[in-house]
Amino acid sequence: MNDNINLFGKYSGVPTIKLGLKAFYKEVLRQHYFTIFFKNVIMDKLILYQFELIDIQAIKVNMTKKNI
Repeated sequence: MNDNINLFGKYSGVPTIKLGLKAFYKEVLRQHYFTIFFKNVIMDKLILYQFELIDIQAIKVNMTKKNI
């Protein structure tokens, strides 16, 4: 396995990560308990924020591996 591959490469890139995030939040919102926490949330913005967070973490992990 290639040690230089990041999270996006490992899981087939950006479209797959975004689909995974959308599926996750869709499942969360199916549960009544959680809907109150997302009442006024723009889900597309939240998913974009989560995507950017994953991207940043993937870059950090990749950089850390290169420095070891």
